[in-house]
Amino acid sequence: MLGAMKATREAAVIKVEGLEIRQVSDELVHERRIVVRLGEREILATVCTPGDLHALVIGHLASEGWIRSACDVASVSVDEDLSAVSVLLHEDAVAPRREPSLVETAFAVSVCDVSDASKIAEAHGRMFRATGGTHLAAVCLADLSHVIVEDISRTCALEKALGGALLAGADLRRSILFLTSRVPLLFVQKAARVGIPILAAVSAPTYEAVEEAERLGICLCGFVRGDRLNVYSRPSRVGL
Repeated sequence: MLGAMKATREAAVIKVEGLEIRQVSDELVHERRIVVRLGEREILATVCTPGDLHALVIGHLASEGWIRSACDVASVSVDEDLSAVSVLLHEDAVAPRREPSLVETAFAVSVCDVSDASKIAEAHGRMFRATGGTHLAAVCLADLSHVIVEDISRTCALEKALGGALLAGADLRRSILFLTSRVPLLFVQKAARVGIPILAAVSAPTYEAVEEAERLGICLCGFVRGDRLNVYSRPSRVGL
């Protein structure tokens, strides 16, 4: 079933290492296609790792501008046979989608804090270490708590992490978002819609992502590896 399925499963593979050929058991990650409907409207069709569907829905709705908080959602129901999720909003929450706007918060950290966030996140990447088949997203909060999610989809990992943090009542205006992927324009806009001021990633941003991060007041860091990183926008948020 969609909601109850484990995220990974063992499979028999033939491993070739030079002249040595042997059969071994390998751990592979599952994938499931899901459709999300807001009322009668289909707003998302994607493939993701099973689990955390409620968080995925909340994170998608918030980061795409459909809602301002998890409290705007009246109900989330999962039809496991159809791999479908239906969402209803409270009447006073229904409004046109919000465009990303300037992140207005004085929250700032040090470069070391960004590096520490990446180390905390990557230490939790059990599924990647077991399968090599997932992306990771982490919301690291000012109170040192964190929400860390792995998924075969980098976008779903991001949305599940955002949704999990919002469901926990986190103040995202005082957080660092860390990703084990490149950073496109879309991800900067998603961060802005939920108020995240610092976005860091293990890989590179696009030029358009950097421009948008500067416009929206987000400090964008790339190539965060160990104690090294590049800062592409709003360096004052990391004390530079």
